[in-house]
Amino acid sequence: MKFIVYRTSDYKGTNIQPCDEAVLENKEEELRENEIYFWATWTVEIESIEALCEFCNKYGDVIIHPKEDDEEFPSLEIYDGYRE
Repeated sequence: MKFIVYRTSDYKGTNIQPCDEAVLENKEEELRENEIYFWATWTVEIESIEALCEFCNKYGDVIIHPKEDDEEFPSLEIYDGYRE
């Protein structure tokens, strides 16, 4: 199953690869107030519950989010920082 993957600590959208297994799906840019912002979508393929457990063991706390209406896949958030 394919998941969007990102890190909690990347809240500013630095678009750094969130984990070793992540593949860049697409990258968009947006011009706001004369600054260009880049938004990348990284995905990871996880084939089994065992593979998901291995992923969690490797990266620590991982939050599984259901698919949003505007997204193609559910997501995995590598929880490596605080957020409200």
